[in-house]
Amino acid sequence: MVNLPEHVGELPRLALILFASGLAYRQAASLLRFAFERKSDLDTSARSPHGHASWGPTNQGTAVVDPPPEAPEIAGPQAPLAEVQTGGVELIDALAEEWRELCEEEPNDQPFCRPEWVCAYLRAFAPRAKLVLITARVDGRLRAVLPLIEERGFLCGLPVRKLRSAANVHCVRFDMVRGAGAEGEAAVLAVWRRLRDLPGWDLIDLPYGYEGGTLEQLLRAARGDEYLVESVQSWRSVYVPLPGENGAPQNWFPGRKADFRAKLQRRRRKLQALGPLALRSFVRAHPEVLQRFYDLEASGWKGRRGTAIAQDPQRRQFYDEVAAAASRFGYLSLDSLELNSEVVSAHFGLRYRGRYFLPKAAYNEEFRGFGPGLLLVQAILLEHQARQLREFDFTGPWAPDEAQWANETRGCFEGYIFSRRGYGTLLHAVRFRLRRAIKALLRLKRSKIPAPPQRISQRDPSSAAADEG
Repeated sequence: MVNLPEHVGELPRLALILFASGLAYRQAASLLRFAFERKSDLDTSARSPHGHASWGPTNQGTAVVDPPPEAPEIAGPQAPLAEVQTGGVELIDALAEEWRELCEEEPNDQPFCRPEWVCAYLRAFAPRAKLVLITARVDGRLRAVLPLIEERGFLCGLPVRKLRSAANVHCVRFDMVRGAGAEGEAAVLAVWRRLRDLPGWDLIDLPYGYEGGTLEQLLRAARGDEYLVESVQSWRSVYVPLPGENGAPQNWFPGRKADFRAKLQRRRRKLQALGPLALRSFVRAHPEVLQRFYDLEASGWKGRRGTAIAQDPQRRQFYDEVAAAASRFGYLSLDSLELNSEVVSAHFGLRYRGRYFLPKAAYNEEFRGFGPGLLLVQAILLEHQARQLREFDFTGPWAPDEAQWANETRGCFEGYIFSRRGYGTLLHAVRFRLRRAIKALLRLKRSKIPAPPQRISQRDPSSAAADEG
């Protein structure tokens, strides 16, 4: 058997020994990880005995408030103090009111980052998950909060201990919430330092981030400390900027082609020929209204694919809870376009601080030829002044129908922060450097493949002249 401590300085050779020894892939990967960690321990054994701040006490729910090894950049009584708590959804419930007040200060606040969304996610999709809640306070006032999940998994087949966003695709987006101004920026740095000094993680995985959010600042802070940081674009979402109070009603798609406007009017007239059209909006989470939306969604292609909300108890629980919370706090908008009192298209929408967000939409496929989804969006946009909207955000990946409304898009990304231990370097190399090297080699190979010789016509020139004639 290979004596790992003797080989920790020869990691490339060790990797070959492990994988050539006939061990199972995961066993070899685990041993290689141990070797990297052992090398990192040996390299840092001469450090000060103060060491890193602890991950946290064994009793969940107890805060860890030990100061990080380095002094914060902002000294004095106003310096943010970061702490870590581990536990479950009860941690968020205890902090919810302060969290919501902080959301009002957040420069780019979105409803998906509020505590009720994180609670709904945990209760529906991750009830047994270990929540790691990092907060920063100034003189006792909450200035930043970041909810993460601690778990073990695999990255490119390699075992990994990671902290990840407390969210999934149904949460739409995810961000760290922070206060405004320099105080909020300092709080983000304090949260990063607290994260940095937590032992035991190989990777911080941050999917569902978005342009202009606080996660971008967190990644910059990690990069400034010379950590291996990556940001991979997941998709771009179309959004429609809307005019102010004095804007003309039709200005929500400036520069749109005339044929698109004409198509909308033509489809609307055809649908109105079948009966009266009406836009209905509900701001309360009435069970019958929600059920009607779920049934409409399940009747279409999502139902055939098995991805409709009503087909999964966890999804149903999540959207029921989110709808109830959004109704309670005044930002739910269940909109539907009805023909003869029959719903032809519907939105599970959110009207939040002057913006309309569209997490879910559905339509009756019997009316597909009339474009009921487009007509519902048009009806809401025509009411933007009455609803005090400055933006309509489709939230999902770019789609041709949505792109007809506007050219503006907003990027969503997945952020990665790898630990500076040797194993974090290996994970980064496998996930990113190796892939980039392979792609570069493939491009080089393709560039060196000679182009096929062009065929030279053997036709009689006179026949070509005849063809021209």
